Amino acid sequence: MDGGYHREQTVAYYGAPGRYYTFDASPMRGIVLDSNDPGGKARGYKRFIAADQQAWLEDVLARVDRPVCVFSHHPLDEGGGIENGRAIRTILERAEAAHPGTVLAVFSGHFHQDYVLEENGVRYVQINSASYVWLPEAAARETYPPEVHRAHPYLRNVAGYQDPLWALVTVDLDRGELVVEGTRSKWLGPDPWERGASESDYPRDKCRPAISDRRFVLRQPR
Repeated sequence: MDGGYHREQTVAYYGAPGRYYTFDASPMRGIVLDSNDPGGKARGYKRFIAADQQAWLEDVLARVDRPVCVFSHHPLDEGGGIENGRAIRTILERAEAAHPGTVLAVFSGHFHQDYVLEENGVRYVQINSASYVWLPEAAARETYPPEVHRAHPYLRNVAGYQDPLWALVTVDLDRGELVVEGTRSKWLGPDPWERGASESDYPRDKCRPAISDRRFVLRQPR
């Protein structure tokens, strides 16, 4: 969608069932959200989940017959994530409070960082980018040969990772745990702070070329 394609074209390209949908991976169910709904105040592409999708999410959670993991490109954090993230968190946390053990975790990306937040019994896991951190113009630098930057001008805003990052997530309800097995790499060239990025916007404990290993103990259903 950054290239100007609309949502329906994106769905068709990936062969997805729809803009938002569920899938079963026994013994759990995945809930995939579309965080590019029209609405909100953001310029450019949208970071919003509209009323119809919220109603759909509430209905899915009301009828769910197994634990769920939720997936969204934009995180539900305040500031830079989904604009009405608090409303979506309320839906998820209300479902978890009504039936503990329903929402195993919420996975998102977009920030290209590595951290976990937990609020009202729900874990929000930020999964890092596979390859880079995007930097503002103040930290933009040409770190590759000139001909590479002429062909790929956006690279001046990229602090790349030496190796691609990925993670394996295992849900084991019998053992009552959700395990994230991540990967680690190194910065390719100068790191964000050497290039002038601020630590307040790019905290070192979150902005790193890694996806951390994590183990979560799951709540047992009442």
